[in-house]
Amino acid sequence: MQKLSVKGMALSLHRWVGLILAPLFLLIIISGGVLAFKPIVEDPMITGGPAIVKSEVLQSTLAKIDPADTIRQLNLSADGQVMTVISEADGPNGSFAVATGERVPGTGTAIDIFGIVKSFHKNLLIGAGSIVLYATFAMLAIVLIGPFLSWLRMSNTVLGWHITAGWLALPLFIMLPLTGILMTYHIDIGKPLILPQSGPRAAFVQSIDTVSQTEGFKSVISARRFKAGSVMLETVTDKGQATYIVGKGLAVQKFEGPGLFKSLHEGTWAGAWSGILNFLIAVAMSLLTVTGFISWFRRWRQSKRKVGSADADILVAYASQTGTAAQLAEATYKALEAGGAKAACMALSGVRIEHLGQYRHLLIIASTTGEGDLAEPGRAFMASLHGAELNISFSMLALGDKRYQHFCAGGEKLRSVLLGTGAQEFMEIVRADGAPQKAWHEWLDGIQKALSITVGEVEAPKADAPVEVTLIERNRLDNCEDHVTSETWQIVFELKSAVPFRPGDLLMLSPGKGETERCYSIGNSAHVTADRIILTVSRNVWTDEAGTKHFGKMSNLLCNALPIGTTLSGAVRYHPAFNPPDDVTTPVIMVATGCGIAPFTGFIEERQHSNQEKGPAWLLFGNRHREGDFFYRDTLASWEKSGALTRLSTAFSRDEGDGTYVTDRIVKNGAEIVDLIRNKGGILYVCGKTRLGNGVDAALVTALVTNDNIPQAQAEQTIQQWKAAGSLRYDLFD
Repeated sequence: MQKLSVKGMALSLHRWVGLILAPLFLLIIISGGVLAFKPIVEDPMITGGPAIVKSEVLQSTLAKIDPADTIRQLNLSADGQVMTVISEADGPNGSFAVATGERVPGTGTAIDIFGIVKSFHKNLLIGAGSIVLYATFAMLAIVLIGPFLSWLRMSNTVLGWHITAGWLALPLFIMLPLTGILMTYHIDIGKPLILPQSGPRAAFVQSIDTVSQTEGFKSVISARRFKAGSVMLETVTDKGQATYIVGKGLAVQKFEGPGLFKSLHEGTWAGAWSGILNFLIAVAMSLLTVTGFISWFRRWRQSKRKVGSADADILVAYASQTGTAAQLAEATYKALEAGGAKAACMALSGVRIEHLGQYRHLLIIASTTGEGDLAEPGRAFMASLHGAELNISFSMLALGDKRYQHFCAGGEKLRSVLLGTGAQEFMEIVRADGAPQKAWHEWLDGIQKALSITVGEVEAPKADAPVEVTLIERNRLDNCEDHVTSETWQIVFELKSAVPFRPGDLLMLSPGKGETERCYSIGNSAHVTADRIILTVSRNVWTDEAGTKHFGKMSNLLCNALPIGTTLSGAVRYHPAFNPPDDVTTPVIMVATGCGIAPFTGFIEERQHSNQEKGPAWLLFGNRHREGDFFYRDTLASWEKSGALTRLSTAFSRDEGDGTYVTDRIVKNGAEIVDLIRNKGGILYVCGKTRLGNGVDAALVTALVTNDNIPQAQAEQTIQQWKAAGSLRYDLFD
């Protein structure tokens, strides 16, 4: 735990210091990048090397044009014919012929671009050198902390490039701020610089004369006023270039060249080549700063996404297993909005108890599944309520079926936990038996009276559509010789009369009179094959304590006992929350295990038959054996070849050489999946058993922690926000 805490603190420091100081970092880095051009334009290999100018000629001309000794900077052209000077007060400025002292035509007041930029780089032009120094320390700290927050992972995302660049160029990113700090404290490798003490001002001409008398002197390249009234001269000697400082009493210090740290920081150690390198480093550091900000901004923007009014005071939340509760919740939200109320709507999986305080009222629609369990999207929320104290009023519409033993038990459990937190029920629970439309209208009327609000006229969600279907085909999908696999079949029904449906909608079938209906995901689309419904069904088999084998009633009928040609009565239950997006350019990520692949064959079929330009369609499918239960193998290969399925990732847990799960594939491809959801508007669909939903949640959290460098709690919150926004859609069964 301590390790995670330290990492979390380091991450916060890295992110917030970088974010707050990003503008200052960019100013320092960009100005440094401009200064990197100085050794490029002054490189002897480019300029042909400095020309030799006789000292006495230069002194004579300076005395002529500047008798008052006002010059503070002098630079000679590469050919030695022209000198450019910058003076104080009313002294000469511009370019002059070295031989005659005549002003070169077309020149006026000289502007020292590099000098101005250097002053900006060192003190922001306002004498703020200490601010620049502290910012450089912060920059170095951020660069050093970065590699400890994430391992190098190459991915084509903004954050992926940010991490990759940070790792690959780490020594270079350390070099510039570190050498800048060392230079500030006059620490270098080589002969130490002894700064001149305060004293009389050294005259420019006299300083040149003094240096010209030193051993090996050949010519002056440039000169400028330095500290404490001294003059610094860059010269050519018989041993190469050297720097002199002429100070008090014309005392002379000689340096054969700049120190190592100064050369590295200024990019002068290899002329133009080192200048180019420093410029490229500055560009990379600027991009690193920008990509870091973009990554943060995208996460911040995602965290602010919300369905409904920004100032909503009524929250409609739902726990839906087959989509009915979700449809009713959306209709409730629209009715409230139409009546003028300020409302928001989201799945309970996206609700966090710390945010409930912003709402006056909570309206919950909850369905029951399994043995009286709350529908999966509400379970994490219900678990988070234990030990909490809430000050909110609520009312609940519980969906159920009295033919089941545990009628509305899921909603009842959630209601009991809410009351235990101190939440107040402003209206009694309403229980819907079977088709919920009538109970929903009664619940809405009660809310209207209890809260003294107006509810607008909104059409109730479509009820189940009765159908008659005839079994016309049954195809075995698993390898019957592999005795480890589950017996799984493709079931094809012919519709007696046309009914609109889409992949992900549900076919409700009962194994006999008085028996509760079982729901099966539809794996085709009425847009393509309107006269039939295709299911993928595994035969449910289990052995009791006495060793007697049992079969699921409906699954055994569908997979084995029902003769071809048999007609059944059933119903299509619409499940729009799990239909493929209407816009086929929307990226779709489909995650399935076993017969959870059922709806996704229809997803891909719709895209196959669309004439529009299509977005990415990525299926991640997992099962036990590639040669035993790789359902629809040839069909998927055909769709992949045609481009309807743009990517297929598989995991077979019992195969040698594989042994992985589909959730492992999510972790491995986490950066791409997160990028599709966050940056490209993609939707991730999950179909399978309840434990698959939990595994996908955990895998996505791992992907976010690893690739976004965020704490686990923040990653978990992001997952809930994606669920609330509809970017993650689960259809799970027990």
